[in-house]
Amino acid sequence: MNQEILIRRYSEAFVGHVQKTIQSDRPECRIQSVLPEPSRTERSEVTAECRIQSVLPEAIGELLAIKKIMEMCPDFGLLLKNPEIPSAEKCALVDAAFQTSVSEDVRNFLKLLIEHKRALFLVAIIDYIREHYLRAAYMNVLVKTASMLDDDLLAGLTKQLERKLQRSVRLFIELDGNLLGGLQIFAGNKIIDASVRKRLSQVKDILKTAELIPWK
Repeated sequence: MNQEILIRRYSEAFVGHVQKTIQSDRPECRIQSVLPEPSRTERSEVTAECRIQSVLPEAIGELLAIKKIMEMCPDFGLLLKNPEIPSAEKCALVDAAFQTSVSEDVRNFLKLLIEHKRALFLVAIIDYIREHYLRAAYMNVLVKTASMLDDDLLAGLTKQLERKLQRSVRLFIELDGNLLGGLQIFAGNKIIDASVRKRLSQVKDILKTAELIPWK
């Protein structure tokens, strides 16, 4: 099999597995989904989405930490790639070394690569996953507001933006009293201006061009 195809397939398999495996012992992200009180079904959907969004970057972070260890301790990488060492011993080493610091998903992925004689591609696979999935995991969105938003508003705003942008978002809140009220949202090259100041400006423009009709 072509090396590039092999690296892509293992990377996609890992990401697909992590996204489907929402383990009960992983910390749940607090619901951050902007509308009136969400229904129980909506809350469940948002909670599940939040958990998936938090699991993938966390798992990729663990892979990057393993890559760093391999760079600092080359002998560890050489051991994993050594064809003369039985796979069972390598897998036992992975469990012993990462039992408390790495999730079961990531440990199982490492052991899968070992058992399939693909450990020599581990660094390339980690680099592929980082390049294609970590950068796309979140879009940073700046939200300017005249006053603090409560958790329910932040939750609904997050959900609406993710539907509109078709990707996960991470909100950064900035207080700006000049807005008077409402929101300004900056997502990449998109700007959504729903501030009171903007509305007043629009009203002002309308009044400038409006034709006054004498009262009879």
